[in-house]
Amino acid sequence: TRNEIAHLEKIDQYLIKDVTDLLGIFKIGSEELSADRVPTLHSVLHWFHKFKQTCEPKDTDRLRIRQLKQKILDKLDNRIWLTDIHYIATFLHPETKSLS
Repeated sequence: TRNEIAHLEKIDQYLIKDVTDLLGIFKIGSEELSADRVPTLHSVLHWFHKFKQTCEPKDTDRLRIRQLKQKILDKLDNRIWLTDIHYIATFLHPETKSLS
C-alpha cells in the first residue's frame, strides 16, 4: 500500500547498511561459537576481542552508529566474563596456541 511505501522511503538506507555491516561480525562469531560438533572454548577469547575491536568508534562513524557501538561495548563488558578457562583453552588449543 501507499502508506507502507511511504514508510519505507523514510528509512535511512545508509544507516541500515551501517547497522548490518556492524552486526555482520556478530552473526559470524555467534555461528562459530555455537558449533556443536567442534570445540569452541578456545575461540571465545578471539571472538570477544574481535567484537570489541569492531565496536571501537571510528572518525567516519555516524552518530547513531557510535551510540550503537557504545551500547554494544557496554553489553559485552557486562555480559561476558572471561575466565582462566578461556585463556587456558586458547593457550592449549593447537590452532591458537601460537597466538599466546
